[in-house]
Amino acid sequence: MPRYPSLETGDHLEALLRRFPRGVKPLLELHDAIMREASDLDVATRELIAAYVSGLNACAFCYGAHKTMAHAFGVDP
Repeated sequence: MPRYPSLETGDHLEALLRRFPRGVKPLLELHDAIMREASDLDVATRELIAAYVSGLNACAFCYGAHKTMAHAFGVDP
C-alpha cells in the first residue's frame, strides 16, 4: 500500500489496521453495510464490482479477496 506514507511498500490491510486501530470497527461496519445488508444487488454482484474496482486500484490484496468471495457466491471464474 505505497499510497499511504505511513506504510511500507508491500504492506497489506493488516498493517493499515494495526497503524490505525480506532478505524477498524467503523471500517468493518461500513464494509458489512455495503457488502452484506439488503440491497437491489446480490452479494455476488457486489463482490464482483469490488474485485473490479480493486483491480483498477491495483490493490492485489483486495482484488484477490473480493475475487475469491465473488467465486464463493457463485460468480463464474
